[in-house]
Amino acid sequence: MLSPVWPPEEQKVRNLTNLTGGAVQGPELSFDGTRVLFAMRRDFQTDGFHIFEMKLDGSELRQLTDGNSNDVDPCYLPDGRIMFCSDRAGYHEFYHQERSRVLYAMGPDGSGVHQVTFNPNQDYEPLALADGQVVYSSYRFYAQDGSPGPVRGERFLQRIETVLRSIRPDGSGDDLFYVAMRGSYYTP
Repeated sequence: MLSPVWPPEEQKVRNLTNLTGGAVQGPELSFDGTRVLFAMRRDFQTDGFHIFEMKLDGSELRQLTDGNSNDVDPCYLPDGRIMFCSDRAGYHEFYHQERSRVLYAMGPDGSGVHQVTFNPNQDYEPLALADGQVVYSSYRFYAQDGSPGPVRGERFLQRIETVLRSIRPDGSGDDLFYVAMRGSYYTP
């Protein structure tokens, strides 16, 4: 029989953030299993979501991002940096006219934040792969926001679709990872 990772007396559900009027989103366990990365909004009335990290026992809580934005969906990168989604670019998504989320990368201490994707709609839920690339979901509008759509025969298609894309943490190599290619979710 395998022994548990923690002694039985420590295998209890515990509230590590002690929030009463906020929320936690997207927890991500570190590769070595000692820390957790997550987005937290301490107060629904006054705060946006920002990226935090702490030890698994709840100690050493530290805030990594700040500002007038919502930073969510954090993930650890194999080289120690962190990738996350944010609406800080100021784009407004074409269809819903809400603030768009795109991918950003930063150092493990929150320094050096830089934009990695530039989709005017939505990029979210990054996931690091073993080879260092990142797979992410991307909500794309083709030929409805002024961009050229895919061509089928002699006609441009107008479509909205969510696809999986892959990219390197520096922003290079952005390409389709998986797409059903079964047609439009929406065609006007």
